[in-house]
Amino acid sequence: MSSYVDPKTDLVFKRVFGVEKNKALLLSLLNAILQRPEGETLTSVELLNPYTPGERINEKMTILDVKAKDEKGHLYNIEMQIGPETSFTWRILFYWSRLFGSQLVRGREYNELQKTISIAITDFELLQESEHYHSTFRVMEEQQHFLLSEALEIHVLELPKYKKAFEDAQTPIEQWLSFLKDGKDMQHDQIQKWDEECKKALEEIEYLSRDENFRWVYEDRLKGILDYYSGLKSKFREGLQKGLQEGRQEGLQEGRQEGLQEGRQEGLQEGRQEGLQEGRQEGRQEGLQEGFSQGEQAGLEKGMQTGEQIGLLKSAKKMLEAGMTPQEVANILDLSVQDIQNLNA
Repeated sequence: MSSYVDPKTDLVFKRVFGVEKNKALLLSLLNAILQRPEGETLTSVELLNPYTPGERINEKMTILDVKAKDEKGHLYNIEMQIGPETSFTWRILFYWSRLFGSQLVRGREYNELQKTISIAITDFELLQESEHYHSTFRVMEEQQHFLLSEALEIHVLELPKYKKAFEDAQTPIEQWLSFLKDGKDMQHDQIQKWDEECKKALEEIEYLSRDENFRWVYEDRLKGILDYYSGLKSKFREGLQKGLQEGRQEGLQEGRQEGLQEGRQEGLQEGRQEGLQEGRQEGRQEGLQEGFSQGEQAGLEKGMQTGEQIGLLKSAKKMLEAGMTPQEVANILDLSVQDIQNLNA
């Protein structure tokens, strides 16, 4: 049997969790992620931007997130991101701030603003500082660790860091992450012990996979996403080649200048010493000539070596700023990971 539509695709994600008839699925997902203590779990949810078949999704960068409000008035923005973006953390903050600020209408006080929670689920590793698949962020005092406000809460769930096979998933959060990660290849008889909401979600993508109209829109959306990231990679490769070339040229020039200067100084010094020992006039002449020659040669050799190293390190720094990991940069430039990490020291 062919694979189902992929629930990691933002279109499928919104179609599964962003329709009225599936609010129980969204409620289950939110409770699994938030992990509130007993008695504080969400009991109801209202969709603020429900999915509609005519929704504009033909633009490659249209954001298909799910916005919702719980019974206490708290707001939620849930986004599924399949491809890496260097500015994604900034985007999370921007969409949180926009949803939080949207509450402030004329006549309303600041203290009436409700808590706003952003949830970003990624199919790539976003946070290099952590090996955990679920990270939670709040605004906290740095030394004494108390909250400035409970108004901001951000959850990041990174699917590549979740390592369990779906057959071993037990808790609600494990079941939902397994569904998102492997749902397109699952079968019902493999998840008989799962929660009803998760099994219902699998039924939804089975249904959507048989719907010819949805499948056509899904394939079009998937192609647009792939084209977009293919274009980004192409531009990155062009920029990388240009950066490497510029870095090497600049590094070689600086290295030659530095090495030549040092070599000349060392050669002159050695020439003077040797010349004084053999005779002031003759020694000085021979020493200067030999010293200059040796110094220029040593300077050129050192300049080439130093320049190449400077060029590589400058290129590495540009690649890190572009969002690549130290390991990826080290593999491409044939440098050690320690050299790459020292750039950020």
